[in-house]
Amino acid sequence: MALHVAEKAQRADDDEDPLHALRSGWGTQIEFGLSNPELIRLMNARVAPSPAIEAGIDVLQHRIHRLATAGLLQVSEQRAFGMIHAAGTGAVQALLETPPENRDLGLADAVLDAILGQIIRPRSVADDAGDVVSSAIHFATLVADLPGLSSAERSLMTEWLRRSIGTTEKHDLEDSSRMRSDARRGR
Repeated sequence: MALHVAEKAQRADDDEDPLHALRSGWGTQIEFGLSNPELIRLMNARVAPSPAIEAGIDVLQHRIHRLATAGLLQVSEQRAFGMIHAAGTGAVQALLETPPENRDLGLADAVLDAILGQIIRPRSVADDAGDVVSSAIHFATLVADLPGLSSAERSLMTEWLRRSIGTTEKHDLEDSSRMRSDARRGR
């Protein structure tokens, strides 16, 4: 696991396109999981993550930060991390639970595509609210580098941006829940 993560960390910035880098890392992780089922089962049974797992989490967080810096996220970095991490863990687990001859090897990529549809801002966004949220997420990655601000001002600006981003996610969840409810009632 440590060697696998070290190789992933070494390649984390090789690709200039942060979305392509995320997809590439996803494919590498799924392949590693399927090639090492006993190790994956041991890792999932651990109460606390090992240093190698923590290093792998750092690589994923770095890739997500690159997406935020590029202005591509429409959810917070924390939300994006949670969704991608849960999806990757679940995809590997689901594939390992299926006999190799019955595995749908396209499942993992389909799961990633579904997650990306929720976290990545479409390139041709007509919705101004989506642009505002993506801009806030992007701006939050730059606050530490803004010149001429005191640490208190940086802290306050960071708090405002986090609140703004978090508020939008809450509304997104409420809207999503309302749409599912309306769909069940046939609206």
